[in-house]
Amino acid sequence: TKADASEQPDFEEILAARKLASLDMDLRIRSQRTFDDELTKKLVELREAQARFDQRREAFDRKLEEVRKGAKDEGLKEIQRTLQAIAADQAKDQLMKIYDDQRIDDVVNIIQGIPIDKRKEILAEFTTPDEADKLHTILKRIGDGLPTTQLIDEARNGR
Repeated sequence: TKADASEQPDFEEILAARKLASLDMDLRIRSQRTFDDELTKKLVELREAQARFDQRREAFDRKLEEVRKGAKDEGLKEIQRTLQAIAADQAKDQLMKIYDDQRIDDVVNIIQGIPIDKRKEILAEFTTPDEADKLHTILKRIGDGLPTTQLIDEARNGR
């Protein structure tokens, strides 16, 4: 049974094999920890990059909204100048078309920007009952401070 003894590993070989297996396991664990640390670091970097991107996107969106609002405001001023230059009955007809397009706030802003003497001439053209009702709505909104107060309320509510 000397042959059996030579086929079975001796104690030293078993210890060496276990030591190699243990070293291999330690190496794997260290490698996994290193990978985990690198992954965590990359995740932090990604989150920081995402936050920077979000800030830039929000700043871009704000700037874009400012440009859009500026263009719209300039457009309304141009409409005001045009309405001041044409006959009062034509100005009233144009305001009614804008009103009928569901742009009542624009009508309110336009009327508020027209000098009082020209405004008086235009508003005197609202003669039919339907036009009088629309004028009432417009004047009520002016009296309520709309659309400015609405914008303030929306800003407070974060919309």
